[in-house]
Amino acid sequence: MPESAWKLVFYTMSWSYSTYLLFFSSYSFFHDPPSVFYNWKSGMSVPTDIAIAYLIQGSFYGHSIYATVYMDAWRKDSAVMVVHHIITLALISFSYAFRYHNVGILVLFLHDINDIQLEFTKLNVYLKSRGGGYHLLNDILSNMGSVSFSITWFWFRLYWFPLKVLYATCVSSPPVCAQHPLLLLLQRSSPRPAAHEHLLVSVYRHFRGEGAKDEGGE
Repeated sequence: MPESAWKLVFYTMSWSYSTYLLFFSSYSFFHDPPSVFYNWKSGMSVPTDIAIAYLIQGSFYGHSIYATVYMDAWRKDSAVMVVHHIITLALISFSYAFRYHNVGILVLFLHDINDIQLEFTKLNVYLKSRGGGYHLLNDILSNMGSVSFSITWFWFRLYWFPLKVLYATCVSSPPVCAQHPLLLLLQRSSPRPAAHEHLLVSVYRHFRGEGAKDEGGE
């Protein structure tokens, strides 16, 4: 449970910062996706506010690798999580190194909101049976969290991700960027509905408590 509480705080703060950059600063990447490549050039300087977002995210996933291997109770999905954290850290590092940081901010905004709802729902699944009793409020909140998770997963990852990120990288990217391996990887990793439907069913079963026992060591 402390792990979920910590992740809930982190993802809420990091997503709020991404929201600030996209909607309350001078960047127009969300409303004008092609602008992620305006004045792009190899080796260009990274704005400080975006560099801060990358530093925070990179530090978090670097720590997550260490924590999963050396600090957390080893669970049956721990190996998968380590691989996930390594790949995520690599994508963050390479997108910064190749100066695709503008696209990266869009990706972080579209992905982190689901992590907020995931950890919020997990936390309430644990809390609804705390002390050996039943707590209705936490049960209601966990159900609300699972519903909102499903809705925003569809809206942010299956609708906005192709509309914003894939449009910017596939359609409006400069020729020098269009065939870059990092952008090709991003394009090939676009969401697949069938796979996501299976994942949502698994997540729902976890939210209902079927997977909580396995994570009882948190």
